[in-house]
Amino acid sequence: MSVTETTVTVPGLPVDVHILTLAGSSLHVTLSSYGATVTHLIVRDAHGAKKDIIAGFDTPEEYIRYGEDPDANPYFGCVHGGKRGFDKRFWTPAILRQNPPTVRFTYKSRDGEENYPGTLDVSVTYTLTNGELHIEYSASLDESNSPDLQTIVNLTSHPYFNLSGFNLPTVKTHTVYMPRNKGVLELTENQVPTGRILKVADHPELDFTSAPKPLGEDLDRFPAFRGYDHFFLLRDPTPPPPAPSSTVKPHVADGTAVSETPDPLSVVAARATCKESGITLEIRTDAIGFQMYTANWLNVSGHIKGVKSTQRPHGERARGEVSYRPHSAVCFEPSAPVDAINHPAWRDTVVIGKGQTWQQTSVWRFVIESPSA
Repeated sequence: MSVTETTVTVPGLPVDVHILTLAGSSLHVTLSSYGATVTHLIVRDAHGAKKDIIAGFDTPEEYIRYGEDPDANPYFGCVHGGKRGFDKRFWTPAILRQNPPTVRFTYKSRDGEENYPGTLDVSVTYTLTNGELHIEYSASLDESNSPDLQTIVNLTSHPYFNLSGFNLPTVKTHTVYMPRNKGVLELTENQVPTGRILKVADHPELDFTSAPKPLGEDLDRFPAFRGYDHFFLLRDPTPPPPAPSSTVKPHVADGTAVSETPDPLSVVAARATCKESGITLEIRTDAIGFQMYTANWLNVSGHIKGVKSTQRPHGERARGEVSYRPHSAVCFEPSAPVDAINHPAWRDTVVIGKGQTWQQTSVWRFVIESPSA
């Protein structure tokens, strides 16, 4: 197990882009300092073939050139942190350990960036263990802020998974199981949460708790959204009041767990399986819930992995014939509730003041099973 680092000079940019690869026995993960982004995730399928199971581009230039969100919803301006969110900023990387491979990215968001108040110190730490990638987020206001200043924090990751390595054009046959689901946020026609929580027993199209269900089974039940783009709760989003100086986490305040599960990182929040490849992704998180999004607006070709180069890192198959289209991938985005700032009962899950730290941890675990016939 190890970490390697290279730098890429992009003409016209004031800084180099750092590319870091975390190599494990069963996983290879490539990260970019542009956005602290996971650009490659290589796993062997049940046939022994190496698969890159997340969507993306070949080079840093293409990530930067592409610029605008590829599936931007016209109703939102800040759903991903604004026009130029943290995913479009240059982070500073540091290799913390070679074994297990651990990399931390840091970024200082200045007061007024994307109209958010306060200067915020942000970090995301990636650790690769056997079959797992751990992602830890942390954010706090720095000492330059006034004592009474507050700001909004709600961090997540947004990789587009296709567990066939994009051999399948859509993820409609991927099955998903959510054993811990406690409900789904009700949405307006513009996909804004109303504040009500839907019981999945009353909405079978949103029910993934009974058994693994193919994503395509009820995908067409949401014509206005073009598919799933819903926030699935893992616990009650109303937190106890935080102490004046504390760690603000989706599942704790003052160090006391409010989930019925002693350690939410020890149990599965969501499990996605591709029967064709035998690859299963298990997600564990201490977040309040997660957004599941079936790439309903995705429409990319010409700049994707493999289009311009035929040699892929770690020996995975070139995918120049692939275009990323609606439903070609699925995202699981652990976070506090969407639009929490505009719902008084949820507000404390995303608001921090000076002396407080917002933290969240998620784990992606990969299990390989014999594929279906």
